[in-house]
Amino acid sequence: MTTNDNITIVRKLYDCINEHDLECTLPLAHEKVEWCDMSTGIRLRGKDGFKQSNQNWLSAFPDVKIVITNIFATDEFVVAEYLAKGTHSGTLKTSVGQFESTRRQMEMNFCDVIHLENGKITSGHSYYDFMTLLNQIGVSVGSEMQKKRVA
Repeated sequence: MTTNDNITIVRKLYDCINEHDLECTLPLAHEKVEWCDMSTGIRLRGKDGFKQSNQNWLSAFPDVKIVITNIFATDEFVVAEYLAKGTHSGTLKTSVGQFESTRRQMEMNFCDVIHLENGKITSGHSYYDFMTLLNQIGVSVGSEMQKKRVA
């Protein structure tokens, strides 16, 4: 695949998420895809895990919109920077707990590093500032949560 092909695949991923069509994301992923939320340490494997990762975000922020701000590619990798905006109107599931709706707005910068082989997403590492996210949605971070996150 060319670098342009890889960019097209990743743009399609974000288009599917913006359309809330997670079935549309599945043909983009390899059977053994691994998606890693680097801010929380959550790793999900396989197409079901890939779908679950995206569903977790869409459940917490049903009106989320992603706007790509930068996208770069090689023969095997795509790095996408994007702005995500949404309202926390569902449950946010993380490795440190679940956070019920606060109805507060989130506007965050993310960066995904995505590996592709033969036109399929084989892995992704998603980076963002978890503490800023919690602050924006009005979640108070207690000392026990801090201990869990550091461990």
